[in-house]
Amino acid sequence: MSNYKLTVKNLRPFGQNGKEAVFDLKPLTLLIGPNNSGKSTFTKLIKCISLNLDDAQFKDEHIFNLNYGFGKKTTFANLISSGSTDDFIKIKVETDYTKLELILKEHNTKKHLAYISEMNIEKNISKKKDNEIFTFKSKIDFIDGLYRFESVQIDDNQYFKNILK
Repeated sequence: MSNYKLTVKNLRPFGQNGKEAVFDLKPLTLLIGPNNSGKSTFTKLIKCISLNLDDAQFKDEHIFNLNYGFGKKTTFANLISSGSTDDFIKIKVETDYTKLELILKEHNTKKHLAYISEMNIEKNISKKKDNEIFTFKSKIDFIDGLYRFESVQIDDNQYFKNILK
């Protein structure tokens, strides 16, 4: 079973003052803390990430719907950490083989949506064939509506493919 690591910056109580909050998630993870420490925000964030990853708007339009986890009255502005001067929320989810990193910014017209200004996806896979281990790494970067590049590494050979969409 995979372990997960969730890193959050600038979301309500998490990642304030320019620091990132890091959570190591195991098959059994308990949330314990005083009132207003972020337990509910954490569980809503997990739900929000999960539902967005299955949504066509996320895949096709690079939109992150905040209503999915935080409720219908939630706006991007009230999710930003209090006192923050940053205008983004950073979310990173890591497993043993995959890393997804998102930089979310407020949607121009719909306050319950965030647009994905940056997205980085990395996958690492090792396969054994004929007593040799082959390592495959793939990385895709998305910045401000454009896929910038994809890099693929097989063992020590690295290949780049420029993508502009």
